[in-house]
Amino acid sequence: MHIQPSLRERQVDWFEGMEGAFLRFGGVPAEVLVDNAKALVEHHDTATREVRFNARLHAFARYWGFSPRACAPYRARTKGKDGVAR
Repeated sequence: MHIQPSLRERQVDWFEGMEGAFLRFGGVPAEVLVDNAKALVEHHDTATREVRFNARLHAFARYWGFSPRACAPYRARTKGKDGVAR
């Protein structure tokens, strides 16, 4: 498990969190699913599903070698979840 709390949702906080996970697990996934945070996603059209990511996110993704993917807006089921056994 990797947890990296932050008091803000600035772009640098998102990048530090992702980078921390990559280093903790010793690798980078081919695709990273992100929420539609304004620090990462400039525009996400609910009708056409067109996504425009921030230029710095594109640069960060190129550097680390992954493809960013955004959750569908207002569709909680499209977010990745871990199951918890009870």
